[in-house]
Amino acid sequence: MGDERQIADWREDMQIVLESKVDELHILGYEQATVDLVWDCIVSQWKKKKSEVRLHEMVNAILSLKSAQYMNYLTMENYNTSEWLSNEQLLNELLGVRE
Repeated sequence: MGDERQIADWREDMQIVLESKVDELHILGYEQATVDLVWDCIVSQWKKKKSEVRLHEMVNAILSLKSAQYMNYLTMENYNTSEWLSNEQLLNELLGVRE
């Protein structure tokens, strides 16, 4: 992606938007959601889609991120690590088990 540095520079500017999305995910029961994880999820989507990114498009991508997209991202990221099944708390969250 040609605009990786530009997107990295926007990270601070997106803090309020990211916190809003994390709060929404917490309300929906995804207590482990963090600003960093949401940001990584959004950036990974942009790496797949296009090289030119505008600020308003990034804000829209964050605010319109669905919980299913976020969980798919977490699942794939954790699947790619060798220890994803050993993290019982994450596994319970993925399976919807409430403690």
